[in-house]
Amino acid sequence: MINHKHISKDNNTPPSMNGLVPTLNQYGYMVETPLPVSQKFIQYAGETKGLVLDIGAAYGAVAIPALKKGATVIANDLDSRHLEILWENTPEYLQKNLRLVEGKFPDAVEFLPSSLKAVHAAGVLHYLPGDGIKKAFKKIFNMLELGGKFFFYTTAPYITLFSKYYPIYLKKKAAGTEWPGLMKNSWFYAPHYKGCIPKRINLLDEDIITHLFISTGFLIEEMEYQSVQNAPQEFQSDGKGFIAVVGKKPNYTKSQI
Repeated sequence: MINHKHISKDNNTPPSMNGLVPTLNQYGYMVETPLPVSQKFIQYAGETKGLVLDIGAAYGAVAIPALKKGATVIANDLDSRHLEILWENTPEYLQKNLRLVEGKFPDAVEFLPSSLKAVHAAGVLHYLPGDGIKKAFKKIFNMLELGGKFFFYTTAPYITLFSKYYPIYLKKKAAGTEWPGLMKNSWFYAPHYKGCIPKRINLLDEDIITHLFISTGFLIEEMEYQSVQNAPQEFQSDGKGFIAVVGKKPNYTKSQI
């Protein structure tokens, strides 16, 4: 947890670049205008009026609108500076409904089973290795109450930004590699973003995402390609650069089947 008393008021959100706001720890960007799947999370969080989790919350582009809709939000981020800025950007009357949790998901973040109504993770889990992603999905499923929803958004192998890696992805996919989109040196394939993104990025396709959701126990309500509004063309990728999913934890347990 972040101690609010120790938060500096000198923190400032970095300037937006074509709708993308750089993180302070070189873990990519926060999308300034909430993505369509993020907007669905915001709406759902407001309707449930319950406890929800925003993983990789950054400066609060999703967490703050969810608070304004009436949700109680746990904002999790790897960098305490992001959470400090988020707190300062949150209207004072809403701060009582905001909890800040610093730490790397899934290992450093713990909540009670069935304690959350919704979880949002946009552009964050693809920085994990395969085993880390599996662990994250299991933890999210466990934390959600029956009927709770998981709003997920990730980078696809088809993104123009990593077009140089795409042939390698196809070869690994054909060979049956479990994680064909796993790049261990993304800077080699996108050198102009060196220092802005992590070296390890795990590009996820529809087959992998479907397997992750189904094998974990989720029901898939929606899956579609989504673009980042106003972002550079290399992020747009003819509308296939990113995949968004809404998954639901069933309203029953295995013992009830």
